[in-house]
Amino acid sequence: MVLLAGGALVAVSITAAVHPHMGLLSFRALVVVPLMAVIVVVALWGRVPAAVGRRLADRGRWLDAGVVPGVAVLGAAASTVAARLIAYGYGWDAHTLMQFARRLHGGFVLEPYAYDYLSLYPNTIAMLAIDRGYLALGDVFGVTPQTVAIAVNGLCLGVTLWIVGRFLRPRVGLRWAVLAQLVVIALVGLSPWMSVPYTDVPAMPFVVGAVALGVRAVDVEVPWRRILFWSGAALSVAVAYIIKSTPAVLLVALVLFALVVALEPTRDRPSRRRRLVRAVVASLGAGAVFAVGSAGLTSLATATSGIDASQVRPDVTPPVMWWLANGMNSKPNPRGGTSYGTYDRAMVEGISGRTPEEATAYARSFIHDRWEGRGAVGTAQFYGAKTVWNWGDGMFWAWGEGGDLLISSPRLSGPAVDVMWSVDNPSGAAYPARADLTQALWLSVLLLTGLGALLGRPRREVLLLALVLLGAAGFTLLFQGRSRYIFVFAPVVVMMCALTLPSLRGRRNGSGADH
Repeated sequence: MVLLAGGALVAVSITAAVHPHMGLLSFRALVVVPLMAVIVVVALWGRVPAAVGRRLADRGRWLDAGVVPGVAVLGAAASTVAARLIAYGYGWDAHTLMQFARRLHGGFVLEPYAYDYLSLYPNTIAMLAIDRGYLALGDVFGVTPQTVAIAVNGLCLGVTLWIVGRFLRPRVGLRWAVLAQLVVIALVGLSPWMSVPYTDVPAMPFVVGAVALGVRAVDVEVPWRRILFWSGAALSVAVAYIIKSTPAVLLVALVLFALVVALEPTRDRPSRRRRLVRAVVASLGAGAVFAVGSAGLTSLATATSGIDASQVRPDVTPPVMWWLANGMNSKPNPRGGTSYGTYDRAMVEGISGRTPEEATAYARSFIHDRWEGRGAVGTAQFYGAKTVWNWGDGMFWAWGEGGDLLISSPRLSGPAVDVMWSVDNPSGAAYPARADLTQALWLSVLLLTGLGALLGRPRREVLLLALVLLGAAGFTLLFQGRSRYIFVFAPVVVMMCALTLPSLRGRRNGSGADH
């Protein structure tokens, strides 16, 4: 699994660099490729100056205690300020749900079309409940709900950064832990998504938390601690899943991880059998915790959202087959190129007024037509292009939803706002350079992670991270997706890179892992 993930990441990074499948905006290969070369060379051959290394060693105890949380706090604070400066009037589902929340918050009932929407996408009810919380806190502090959302996104980023650093510090050393935190800040903290009240950033700490707790669960020997960590991992998956559907793949990854670890070679066959039994029991327990937790959280979200649950009609919710059909869809990108498996209004209209059985039949017919039209080779090419399109965008579809690309000005004004808008908005003069640099960083991380997985020293932790990324790739490959759906997994990619890169450097030097 690690080798499969590594090979896929290498293939995606190289393909996206030399022959990008354009996402929202095109990247300049003549800029991105040289930048990638510089980043990769520095990552593989760069050294911390000896004087700096001695100073770090002299202050090791203080650094151990303060640097990882310090970077998390400062990085989150700076990212929150940057997000506030570029706050803009977002559209699409984020705007729709906030409008529903405003109406409920004002004491009004939702109109029928709102329940049509929630029946079609019941997974958005949790975000509606969160928006109600943003509005309530905004009233308390006298600020807009978007300001509250940005602050919450900053808090979630800070927790994510702390977990990333805390997870990596004992495994690869302080240098790599802090470097990983800085990369997450560059990819996530400075992203325009930080200013939008939606599911991606709030789900992120629970995604990385589930990974960290899952690894800890198989490392500890004390039974009650193993149960505690394993239950915490499953509950984290449940929270992430309720906020955003894609992290459901984490549960499958955790179960496979536990089973593979239990089957590790050992001379003591009875011990191996006991480990396997424990892994099966742990997997069943994780499934139970996830089921109970997600059911409870769903009920809580429904209650706190303020909706009339009786008006949410399960028979309107699209069947799984329809989502598979969406995943096989393609359409021209208004900016050029092709969009793979993205939202298509025609697909929604195609099942409007149909029963679940009729919607399933419609989806099967759509899938059959696409298969017949493309053939086996064409279908393989489609999914290959879709994989590169999903994973090969370091901006993660920023400004790509709804009509956000047409927004020409932020909510605030001032010199600092002008600078940030120039850097972070596609209309800004500095945006092409910013996007190219971010793209080069992301593709370099993918490439180094893949090389580390293929050539680095095998580690237990890497297996779980690889399983998570394969799950995310499979989900976005089969169902509706785009690079924004990968955004929540970006810290996991960075964690895997930090775990594998030191041993790759050590292998190159003919020595052990480079801490």
